[in-house]
Amino acid sequence: MFSRRKTDATPATAPTDVTSTTGSGKGHPTPRRKQAEAANKRPLVPAGRTGNSKSVRAAERAAAKVRREQEYQAMVTGDDRHLPARDRGPVRRFVRDYIDARRTMLEYMLPGVLGFLVVQILAQQVSSYAYLAVLIAFYLFVIATVVDVVLMWRRLRKRLIAKFGPTTSMQGLVLYTVSRSSQIRRTRMPRPQVKRGEHPS
Repeated sequence: MFSRRKTDATPATAPTDVTSTTGSGKGHPTPRRKQAEAANKRPLVPAGRTGNSKSVRAAERAAAKVRREQEYQAMVTGDDRHLPARDRGPVRRFVRDYIDARRTMLEYMLPGVLGFLVVQILAQQVSSYAYLAVLIAFYLFVIATVVDVVLMWRRLRKRLIAKFGPTTSMQGLVLYTVSRSSQIRRTRMPRPQVKRGEHPS
C-alpha cells in the first residue's frame, strides 16, 4: 500500500526538448569543427600576387648578383665604394698600403713552420744536437716574428695619428693589421695596390 502511494505521488517529469534549447539566442546551429577550419583556411599568397612575388624575387636575385660582381671587382681594383664594410674607409686603405709596401716576418710564418717541421724530422735522424739546434732556431724565429709585429703596429699607429688625427678610432685595427700581415702577398684580398717599397705618404 505504501509503495503504491509513493509512486502515485511522484510527478512525471516532462522530457526536455534538447533541440529547442540548442542554439537558443543565435538563430542558427553551431558550425561544425571542419566547417570552421575550412572557413579559416586562406592562402598565404593571394592569387593575384603570385606573379608579382616571382618577379620581385627574380629582381632581388639579379640585384644581389650585381652587388657580388661589384664587390669582387672592388676587391681587385681597390674601389672603396663597393668594398665590404670591413675594408672600407681611408684608414683601412692606409693600413693595407702600409703593410703591402713592406715585408713582414708574419707572412713567412706558415711556410717557415712547415720548413722547420721538415728540417726537424731530418735533424732528429742525424743527432740530438742537430735536433736541439733546429728547435732553438724555431723558437727564435717565433720570438722575432712577435717582436716584428709589435714594432710594426707601434710605427703604424703613429703614422695613423699623424695623418688622420689623434681622434682616429683604432678599434679593430690591431686584428686587421695582424690578419693582413699573416697572409702571403699574392693571396691578400683586397689585392695590394702598391709595390714593395711604395710606402703611403
